[in-house]
Amino acid sequence: MLRKILLMLAAFALVAFATSRAQADDAPAPIKVKVGTLAPKNSPWGGVFTVWQKGLSQRTGGKLEIEFFWNGTGGDEPGMAAKLRNGQLDGAAMTATGLSQFSKSILALQLPGWAGGDWGRVDRAREALKPTLDAEFASQKMLLAGTGDVGLARIMSIGFAVKNPADLKAASPFHLPGDPIGKTFLTKLGVPLQSVSVPEILPKLGGSIKALNTPALAAEQLQWSGKITHVNSMVTGAGVGGLVFAVDKLNALPADLKDALLETGKVAGQALTGRIRREDAAAYDRLTKKVEVYNPTAEDTAAWQTIFGQVRSELCGSTIKAEACAFAK
Repeated sequence: MLRKILLMLAAFALVAFATSRAQADDAPAPIKVKVGTLAPKNSPWGGVFTVWQKGLSQRTGGKLEIEFFWNGTGGDEPGMAAKLRNGQLDGAAMTATGLSQFSKSILALQLPGWAGGDWGRVDRAREALKPTLDAEFASQKMLLAGTGDVGLARIMSIGFAVKNPADLKAASPFHLPGDPIGKTFLTKLGVPLQSVSVPEILPKLGGSIKALNTPALAAEQLQWSGKITHVNSMVTGAGVGGLVFAVDKLNALPADLKDALLETGKVAGQALTGRIRREDAAAYDRLTKKVEVYNPTAEDTAAWQTIFGQVRSELCGSTIKAEACAFAK
C-alpha cells in the first residue's frame, strides 16, 4: 500500500526530478513546513505521512519539506491549535477535538450514536458540511486541506464488562482536553469530570482509568489495547479528523510550492482514508480474539441511545450550530 501511495505522489515529481539532480551544492536551504500530530511515526498514519514527505520533496526538487512533530511532541490537540494561531506550527493532522478549536461544526460528525458503523453515512454528512467547515476555518485564517478518519469507537474496559451506561460509572471515565462531547457525556452520566490528555492515558490504564471510548486501531497504536480485557461491540461513534494549515503560512509560500503541498497532501489524505478504515476493522478483529466481547441486549442499547440522545440535544443548537447537527440525525 505504501509503495502504491509513493508512486502516486512521485508522479507529481517527474519534471522536478531532473531539475533537482542538477541543483548546485550551494542551493538555498529548503523551506520547512512544521506539522504536528498525535500519531506515532511507526503507525499507519505515520507511514502515509512519511511517504507524503518523500513525494513532496521529490516534486519540489527539495525546495519544500515537511517536518513532522510525531506522537504529540508538538503538544496535545488544543496545544497544537494554539501553536497554529501563534505561528509555532504551520499545520497539524488532528482529530475532530483539535479541529473544533477552529470550527465547532465538525463535532457534529463525531456526536455519539447517530451513524453506527456506517462510514457511507459519515461521508455523506461530511460532504454536506464541507461549505460550512470551509467558511468557519477561513474565518479563523485556517484552511482545512483534507479530512480523514480515526476509526469506529467502542467502549473498552479493564477487569469487567461495560454493558450499559451505569456500568461505566465505576470505570473512572474521562474526557480529553478540549472535547465538549466527552465532557457533556460525563455530565449526563453523573460522574465527576476528569480531563486526561492522550500521553497521560497509558500510565493510568488499569489504575485510575479502567475504560476507554476509542477506535481499536488507536488503542493498538497507542499501546492501550494490551491492557484491555473487555470490549462492548456497540459502535458509539465515528472518530474523524483532518489536516489543517495556517493560511498565512500557505500564502507566504511561492505559488508552485503551495500548490505542491496541497496537491500531494490531498493524494495522501485520500489514500489514508481507505487504509485507516481497513486497518481499524482489522485491529478490532484482532482485539476480539484477545479479550471478552460483550454484545449489548436491546435494553442495554436503548440505555446507551438515551444518553447519546441527551448529549446530542445538549450540544446541538448551543456548542454546535443546529444546522450542522441536521446532517447527523
